[in-house]
Amino acid sequence: MANQPKKYKKFVATAATATLVASAIVPVASAAGFSDVAGNDHEVAINALADAGIINGYADGTFKPNQTINRGQVVKLLGRYLEAQGQEIPADWNSKQRFNDLPVTAEAELVKYAALAKDAGVFNGSNGNLNASQTMQRQQMAVVLVRAIKEIAGVDLVAEYKKANFVTEIGDLDKAYSAEQRTAIVALEYAGITNVAHFNPGNSVTRGQFASFLYRTIENVVNNPEAGVAAVKAINSTTVEVTFDEEVDNVQALNFLISDLEVKNAAVKQTNKKVVVLTTAAQTADKEYTVSLGEEKIGTFKGIAAVVPTKVDLVEKSVQGKLGQQVTVKAQVTVAEG
Repeated sequence: MANQPKKYKKFVATAATATLVASAIVPVASAAGFSDVAGNDHEVAINALADAGIINGYADGTFKPNQTINRGQVVKLLGRYLEAQGQEIPADWNSKQRFNDLPVTAEAELVKYAALAKDAGVFNGSNGNLNASQTMQRQQMAVVLVRAIKEIAGVDLVAEYKKANFVTEIGDLDKAYSAEQRTAIVALEYAGITNVAHFNPGNSVTRGQFASFLYRTIENVVNNPEAGVAAVKAINSTTVEVTFDEEVDNVQALNFLISDLEVKNAAVKQTNKKVVVLTTAAQTADKEYTVSLGEEKIGTFKGIAAVVPTKVDLVEKSVQGKLGQQVTVKAQVTVAEG
C-alpha cells in the first residue's frame, strides 16, 4: 500500500497538542475547569479543542455544550484554528471592512477572525453580510468545514468522493437548500466526519456538536497519518468500514485497534477492495471512538446504537408454498425512536 499523498502530511500536530495553540489565544476556562462537560457526548472533542486553545468557555466556568452556536462564534473558532495553523491575520483587519453588517469598530476578536476567514475563502457570508447573531445551520456548517479542509489541508473532498464514485446513504439530502450544501454534506460523510442516516440540513448546531464536527475534521482529514486512509465510518452497532486510497492486499498484516472497543474481525469488502470491514463488539451510541493502525491514529467515528424491534406484525399471515421453494414473508417492524 503506497504512502498517503503529501497533501495529507502538511499538518502533523493533533487537535489535543499544545502546538496548535497560538500565543495570542488565552482560553477563558481550561478544559479541566468546564463544569458542564463531563459525561457529555462531545466531551472528548470539547476538551481536545479547549486544550489546543481553539474553543473557549464562559466566564462562569461552563462551556454550554447544548446551547446553539451562532455564525459569529463559528467564525471565531475557524479563525483561531486557521491562525494556529500558520495563517496570518490580515494587516488591514481593523481598517478594511469585510462584511456589510460588521464594521471594523465592532468586537475586535470577531472582526479580526472574520477578516481571516473571509480572505481565506472559508466563510463568505450571505449577500455580503456575516449575520453574526444568527444560528448556524447544519448545511451551512458542512460548507464551511469543507472549505476549511480545502484551504488548510489542500484536500478537495467533493472532488475526491466524486472520483471514488462514493454513494451517499443520507436519506434527507434533498432537504438541503443548495447544490453546494448537498455536496458538502456528502463530502463530510465520505470523510467519516458524519455517519448519520438523516443529516437534518436545516437544523441548528449546538456548541458541543460543532466541537465534534471540527474535531473529526482535524483527526480524519487534516491530521490523517501516512496510512493512506480516506475515511472511517460506522455502518451499524457492530460494523465499521475503513476506506483506503488504494486496494488492500493483505488485511492480516494490518493491526486495527479501536479505543474502548474490541475488534473481532477484519476483512476486505468483496465489492470494493479499498474498504476493510471491521466487526466490533457492541458500540455505545454517540460515543466517540478512535481507530488506529498499530500506534497511528487513522480516524474517529461515533458509535451507533443497536436497533432492536419492539414489535413485529405479519402483513401476510398465511403463505403457502411448495417444499424447498423460496417463500417471501412480509412484516411490519416497529423500533423505538432514537
